Amino acid sequence: MSEYEREQQVEVFWGKHPDAKPCPFCGSDVIAMKHGYNRRDYFFIKCEVCGASSKAANDPEATFARWQMRKQGGD
Repeated sequence: MSEYEREQQVEVFWGKHPDAKPCPFCGSDVIAMKHGYNRRDYFFIKCEVCGASSKAANDPEATFARWQMRKQGGD
């Protein structure tokens, strides 16, 4: 894929994931995992209410782990 081609994103899942922690900013449990490609595959999780997102990772499991690891009110 040429570096000039537009970046593309698709949703891997959307909605209330049974194992996901809520958004650390707004508390919403409605999140989406996005898969994109911009010279390489990447994944990130985004809150569908306030727009907060995780850092991108190369695979969905690592992305989900990053969302779960962030500090959430002392737990």
